[in-house]
Amino acid sequence: MASNYFFHSPVKTFVGEDFDTLLLSLAGDARNISVISGATSIIKTGFKKRIEKLLQDRNLLFFSEIEENPSIETVMRGGSVVREHKTELVIAFGGGSALDAAKAVALFGNNRGNFYEVFNAKKLNPALPVIAIPTTCGTGSEMNSYAIITDLESMDKVNLSKESMFPVAAILEPSFLKTLGKDLLMATVFDAFSHAFEGYLSKRSNPFSDIIALQSIDMILQTIIKSDGFENPDDEVLASFLYGSSLAGIVILHTGTTLLHALGYYFNNHKKIHHGKANAILLGAYVSLGRSAKVEKMAVVDKIFEKYGMNLDGFTEPYYGNEQVSGIVPVNEADTFIEYAIGKPNAILSPFDIDFHKIKQALY
Repeated sequence: MASNYFFHSPVKTFVGEDFDTLLLSLAGDARNISVISGATSIIKTGFKKRIEKLLQDRNLLFFSEIEENPSIETVMRGGSVVREHKTELVIAFGGGSALDAAKAVALFGNNRGNFYEVFNAKKLNPALPVIAIPTTCGTGSEMNSYAIITDLESMDKVNLSKESMFPVAAILEPSFLKTLGKDLLMATVFDAFSHAFEGYLSKRSNPFSDIIALQSIDMILQTIIKSDGFENPDDEVLASFLYGSSLAGIVILHTGTTLLHALGYYFNNHKKIHHGKANAILLGAYVSLGRSAKVEKMAVVDKIFEKYGMNLDGFTEPYYGNEQVSGIVPVNEADTFIEYAIGKPNAILSPFDIDFHKIKQALY
């Protein structure tokens, strides 16, 4: 745990409000509004038709080109389109990729220059205001200023974050999660769990983040049970998963992530495995490393699992037990995989020493 720390969570978050009334109020007097999303969820959920009717007196621009793991090129193109529209407000709708990309687009919508010029700049115009509406329960992107963007040249992820990139508001509306299939629901929930779990163990954790992390873990576990292992995601279940995910988004704002995420990035970037699923498959090895290092805080997490008759060590096996690391990254690629992960900045926030050989032993 950090000895010097801060706590800062500036996103105004709305739960249980009448959606249409709230969105109209938050849109205020903005005339030129850009809606940033992927191509699918905005149609499947009926959100595009709904917002076209709700904001029919505004000048709406739909930029629905956000892909999973949004690229620098997509973000730059979006920024240019948003600038040309003279956008006053951005509405971000979708999963973590769409929300991350929208925050980045909002920054480039008010700043010129190539990606890395803006990334490294100390003085910038503030990002355009963003209202974030998540449609998955994994990243918690609506609660922080992070935008994880993919550099296709290096095939690596870049964390773009500026103080002005915090959404001005987040609307947690669980009805938009109803179109999620079981596989995507599971993957996003395990992503949220990894945020809370890693955040709790992180060297940057603090008393405030710990309270929120433990609440998130508890909420996720009890909701998995209520859902009969993701088989019956009713409205109450989806609302609880969304709440747990948003809490975890606040956690990583303060703590960052750790080696588990660094390993998962390789699965995501090089093996095209969903980020949350990657974390779930790798969780057992990460827990094993924590056990070997006798990480004391893990005992607190164990007690939460015991309360619900669950076991941290085998947590993901009922869902991803057939997935082995060696079946995804063969042994002859293991050194490259591990060197990549331990070279990521978040790896050093892990609650144990980063030892190549111990990591390899845990994974293989």
